[in-house]
Amino acid sequence: MIGAAAGAAAVALLARWWALRRIRRRMRVLEQERKLQSERARIAQDLHDDLGATLTEINFLGVLGAAGASSGVTRARLEGIVDRAQRMAKSLDEIVWTVNPTNDSLSSTVNYLCSRTQESLAAGGIRVRMDVARSLPAVALDSEVRHHLLMAVNEAVNNVMKHAGAAEVRLFIGHEPGVLRVRVSDDGCGFDPAATPSGRNGLINLRKRMEGIGGSCAIESSPGAGTRVTLELPLAGAGEAV
Repeated sequence: MIGAAAGAAAVALLARWWALRRIRRRMRVLEQERKLQSERARIAQDLHDDLGATLTEINFLGVLGAAGASSGVTRARLEGIVDRAQRMAKSLDEIVWTVNPTNDSLSSTVNYLCSRTQESLAAGGIRVRMDVARSLPAVALDSEVRHHLLMAVNEAVNNVMKHAGAAEVRLFIGHEPGVLRVRVSDDGCGFDPAATPSGRNGLINLRKRMEGIGGSCAIESSPGAGTRVTLELPLAGAGEAV
């Protein structure tokens, strides 16, 4: 009896020690994650405050200088600086959004995709229709997934603006159990995917970006019938429910 009791006590102590060890290990992991989130938030704030302010100043000085330039060549150069500063500011905004941990969610990602698409197409004089699911699952998306998805949508939109000659674009964002689906459709000139040069970087980048985060990219088009780019992302592998 005494031996059995001692054995049971030893097992209980061992189990308690093992449980405490696991708890401490988990607490260390959580603390490291907390520090990483805090560092990401600090970097996002610094980028926004320091670089953002500098680009705004460059843009202002460039516009002011171009307006008062007496030489056409000087004006053109200053306008080129303004254009580059504006494009850099847009890229910086995307970087800040990607880095900031407060945006690590599906809802934030969808909102940002919509606003960026509207902004880009409006600048190109192209109408846009939004068809977005009214409710979205509470899913966390890490910064890498959000970055590649944003870049893939940007690539699809840029292709429309550069090549399609479209009057209207439709952005569809929906989901099925475990899958996010984003589709960019246009009413432009279309093309024959089979006749597209194999080295066309835009289409290759689209597929590579989605494959890199476990997703897929399908491109449907034909001459005179517009183009549809469908991006699918498995939500179960993209983050944990929150």
